Amino acid sequence: MSSDNKAVIRRFIHEVNNQHDVDVVDQLCTPDHVLRHPTFPMTVHGTRRLKIALRSFFETFPDYFFTIRELVGEGDRVALRFGVTGTNSGEFGGQPPTGRSFWGTGLVLYQLEGGRIASTVIEEDILEMLNQLGLVPRNLTLLQWLRRAGVVGLLERVGKIPTGTGIDFDDAEPSHKSSAVKVA
Repeated sequence: MSSDNKAVIRRFIHEVNNQHDVDVVDQLCTPDHVLRHPTFPMTVHGTRRLKIALRSFFETFPDYFFTIRELVGEGDRVALRFGVTGTNSGEFGGQPPTGRSFWGTGLVLYQLEGGRIASTVIEEDILEMLNQLGLVPRNLTLLQWLRRAGVVGLLERVGKIPTGTGIDFDDAEPSHKSSAVKVA
């Protein structure tokens, strides 16, 4: 079972993440798929919303490429350590394109049901990505001090720091039943 689930994840990475073929999502994910990612202010419910998010991301980073560093599976779960690269060529979080490239690493935990991805939880260093893109100050100590002083919140409110992805999910269908990752 684990090897079959790992094959599903490899296919998702190859066809969706790297070839940007968003239409494959319906074949590889359950209709009520749940995505949790640090760039989204809310959980993304359902494949329709997932495809909206992916299309927007691929428009922003058209050369986005995802590399599998490690892949392990046990039962209905697959864990992945990854590397990513991309160039900011489109609007991101309400900010104009910077033309800068980024690279990063992270971890993903997938849960599969019936050979399809039901849940995706991603952890990656978004602050470092924003630093590389020139969207936040490089000096983390300064950024932390500015946040404590309330300056970061003020800059977010006036649109000088991205507060989310800028993706509009309003035209998406209502979310399906929530399907959380089950912890053993």
